Amino acid sequence: MSYLVRLTEPVRADGELLPGWWSSDGPELWPSRAWPGGHGNFGLAHGITVV
Repeated sequence: MSYLVRLTEPVRADGELLPGWWSSDGPELWPSRAWPGGHGNFGLAHGITVV
């Protein structure tokens, strides 16, 4: 449960404050030119939803 709470806490990436669920990799799990700053990994495919 504490992990899910941590996902709501902001993280700092490249000097920006981003949501805790931000991933610096692309959706393919590695850096990608299509996703140069990363992406918001909402985890919907894994059963974690944002209400």
